[in-house]
Amino acid sequence: SAPAVHKGIYATTGDDAVPRLGEEENDANAGPATVEYKPQNGFVSQLFFLTARAVHYGITSSLSQHETLLRHLSHLHWSITNRSGGNANNELQSDPHFAMYVSRQRSAEVALFQEDFVADHLRFLQLVAKVLVEMNDTSELQHMPEDFVSDVCHVITSIAKLKPKLLRGVDVGYSFKL
Repeated sequence: SAPAVHKGIYATTGDDAVPRLGEEENDANAGPATVEYKPQNGFVSQLFFLTARAVHYGITSSLSQHETLLRHLSHLHWSITNRSGGNANNELQSDPHFAMYVSRQRSAEVALFQEDFVADHLRFLQLVAKVLVEMNDTSELQHMPEDFVSDVCHVITSIAKLKPKLLRGVDVGYSFKL
């Protein structure tokens, strides 16, 4: 993944450097040596890298934020029911913070778990997994961003935990080969 191909969206040095698959922990600050990559169709490669980055900052981070919101909501529910004793339902209905977090949860789920949206993202992530699995040259593979693998795993496991019905009929075979 040479900078010329992905147009610098995956920084190789500095504080914003994205770790690579073949990079050792102690080499992380040094930055990987860039392999000259000459694709047959550079435009398609650029779109692939840009889309993968958009997935990383889009659905992947939104799912992480949603899981954090659910944990916070669960803790708030627990603390309200423990302090109120027998009036837990009245306390929950009258607590403005609890109502706000429930409304945030529901509005986020409307956007995050639309079937077409999830299916399209899962299909693209399967393409990412397929590209990584079928990459014959390990010298190219070790220069691919770690975000590729972590995003594939995170999105699939989050969808499986939160809305498993959305995984029906979706091929995730290449994800399990990573």
